[in-house]
Amino acid sequence: MKHLYSILLLAVLAAPSCKKNDTAPESPGSTVKPSLDFSFTRIGARDCLSSAYNNAILVATLNNAPNGVEFSCEITGSNGLKPPVDFNATQSGTTGSDITFLYFKGLHYYKDGKLTLKVTLKDPAKTVIEGSFDKEEFVIREPRDLSALWELQYKTGADPAAVYTQAVDMAFPDDALSQAPVNSFTGTYDGQGHKITNLTITTAKSNSTEFLGLFGSLTKGSVVKNLRLELSATGISSPNDAYLGGIAGYSDGASIINCSVKGNIKSMGGFSQSGGIIGVMENGRITGCSFNGALQAGIAGGIAGSFSAGYMNMCAAIVGFQSNNAGGLMGIFAGTQDTLLNTYAYIQGTAHPAPLFIDPQHTSGGFVISHCFSNMGTPQTGATMYSTITELNGLLADLTVGNLPQGITAPPANKPFKAGADPAKPAGLWWE
Repeated sequence: MKHLYSILLLAVLAAPSCKKNDTAPESPGSTVKPSLDFSFTRIGARDCLSSAYNNAILVATLNNAPNGVEFSCEITGSNGLKPPVDFNATQSGTTGSDITFLYFKGLHYYKDGKLTLKVTLKDPAKTVIEGSFDKEEFVIREPRDLSALWELQYKTGADPAAVYTQAVDMAFPDDALSQAPVNSFTGTYDGQGHKITNLTITTAKSNSTEFLGLFGSLTKGSVVKNLRLELSATGISSPNDAYLGGIAGYSDGASIINCSVKGNIKSMGGFSQSGGIIGVMENGRITGCSFNGALQAGIAGGIAGSFSAGYMNMCAAIVGFQSNNAGGLMGIFAGTQDTLLNTYAYIQGTAHPAPLFIDPQHTSGGFVISHCFSNMGTPQTGATMYSTITELNGLLADLTVGNLPQGITAPPANKPFKAGADPAKPAGLWWE
């Protein structure tokens, strides 16, 4: 008897185990349960734009439901709706023989967050199937979502308080764009230190003035910050009179904070204005920004082509020019209440004709120019001339800043520049 018990125990131990998550084989009479397959894991700005034009978006497919059964379904949002919207995405119908497609409109009305789709079958068991996906209208993960922002704002209404955050590094496709990815922008765009690479803009000949950059123009009060932009080898190019900049072509009253641009920006138009960061800036602020590349335009400046009634602090331009009217930091210093502080230009090639801006007489009246540096050109009040990169880096190592405007975070130890691993290169900004 003892031997028989041992044999039975061994047989039990040798039998295949059934794990908790294992799926048992279907018996001949069993049925497969209905399920939802989502067409995407997230709805971004581009999908919201389609929804805003009242186009139905394929959200999911209902699989394995009994044929000819009526159903109802609705989408609810974990964070509710954008006020004062009164909306609920619903659908009803009858199941098909195999797959039932579930289309919805108006998904842009929901706040960003988790959206839940609930399908209820009108069968005897009142079967309920649920699933969820993310709505990320204000989270930018792809160039297609970035390029949808202007039209989406135009269609749904631009909100100055809106904040868009870039969640990942992203690259534009190799195809050249014929205009700025975002024609005009309102709100705050926070790159969170991420990169945008491979941007190419090439326009055709026309008689109109173009605004070209990652953003064509920035509206009053808008902010672009914490973004690293690297253009393609072609960069931004126009045969016309244009306002061109890496971040934006034009702005009146915006702020650009802690942004860097690398690449080439050029326009053949005699009245064009190009800058490494922005083409024309009026009544705005540029802080903690850098440009490294080449500029060509009727008027060119390492940071701004034209700068009027603005504030610039803790910026750097490593720039080469193809222009007879160029300045290391800006082309035209055109305002009467401008402030230019703690900023340097390292000009490669020939300076035309001044280190900071074109007109060396713009150093009186309401202008404030202090602790600025350039390596060539006509000396100007408030600018220290240096001869070598070693000399520049020594000047920058001793530089500290204070009394920053509200909303501008001071760099560590109030030092805006830090030396890199290569002493033969100019010091970079503290955050780069």
